[in-house]
Amino acid sequence: MAAHFREKRQAFLPTPQQELLLKACLFEGADALAAWHAWRSSTNLDDVDIHSMRLLPLLAHNLELLGVEDPGFNKYRGIQRRTWARNHMLFRAAGRALQQLEAARIPAMALKGVVLASTYYQSMSLRPMDDFDLLVQRADGEKALSVLVGLGWRVLDGQFQPRVTSEFAVRAACALEDSTNVESQVDLHWRLLWARFSDEAETALWKRAVPFEISGTKCLAPCAADMLVHVCSHGAKWSDIPAARWVIDAALLVRSGSVDWTHVCSQTERMGLALPLIETLNYLRTVMGAPVPDAVLQNLMELHVESIDQLLYELELQSPTQQGLLSTLRIHQHIAWHELARSEGLSGYWRYFFALRRGRSLPELASWMARRLGRGATS
Repeated sequence: MAAHFREKRQAFLPTPQQELLLKACLFEGADALAAWHAWRSSTNLDDVDIHSMRLLPLLAHNLELLGVEDPGFNKYRGIQRRTWARNHMLFRAAGRALQQLEAARIPAMALKGVVLASTYYQSMSLRPMDDFDLLVQRADGEKALSVLVGLGWRVLDGQFQPRVTSEFAVRAACALEDSTNVESQVDLHWRLLWARFSDEAETALWKRAVPFEISGTKCLAPCAADMLVHVCSHGAKWSDIPAARWVIDAALLVRSGSVDWTHVCSQTERMGLALPLIETLNYLRTVMGAPVPDAVLQNLMELHVESIDQLLYELELQSPTQQGLLSTLRIHQHIAWHELARSEGLSGYWRYFFALRRGRSLPELASWMARRLGRGATS
């Protein structure tokens, strides 16, 4: 099946109110002012949703450039100061974690917020972060997790700590907190995306990675093209309140002028991400005015979409309560094949589903699988 634009507006796209705020943050001159006036006149700052709240530091920055005086500046600035303080704390924690991984000779790559905040935003105080994300290679996942646990990081409540190969196959990442400061949290990834498999894409990701530094510790970061693919695919998921921040992240990446669009198309094809990339890049171009080339969207629409990739995307667009058990099981069968059964045969399937069940009754397993798929299956 070839990819195409969908007529139905996807649930992950920003609400009309969020869209006004995004334009006030991203646009310039009269367009930004018009969006701000429309948003401000229809918004009670005490009722702003959590995802819009995270955009307020960038709003204050853009309004200041426009010479606007807003009674809400004190609130905006307060959030910006908290963002600055929290981000510094997270950067220090990331530096400590990276030092330990480096000492253990485990290559690591910083992902998402920690790279975006310090590279693509004018100031790290403009991009709130809840945690920081690190990626290690699949073969280093077990060792890297042991290193962090040994450093004093502990797996968040409600998650299990994978210990054997089959349990690492079940998930793509594990969330941990610093035992000395629970506000410092890390998502340790050993796969960039859950249920997306391409050795070629993984090799290209690491080959094109660029040098990066956190709190004096050297590591790697994805190139701009890989960052864009990751941000867009991560943003194209159901949420009870649309997580609008991906729009800012992606728009700034596109505006940077450093995106290799040929690599974007290649990685999208390798990982079966045509459907989410078409939706997100088209929104950036048509609504947010981001300079996404027409040829890129045309190229993506000509890509063949495998049935498993279509199923995965459709499930990611649904709330956990809407997801059918058979479809969810089909996704896990897909993962089990790539992670274990392809090399181990039937025993690989048994090991995967035993690890998936781990300590749960069958009804609990069904409920947990649906919840986990709804969160992108990283917890």
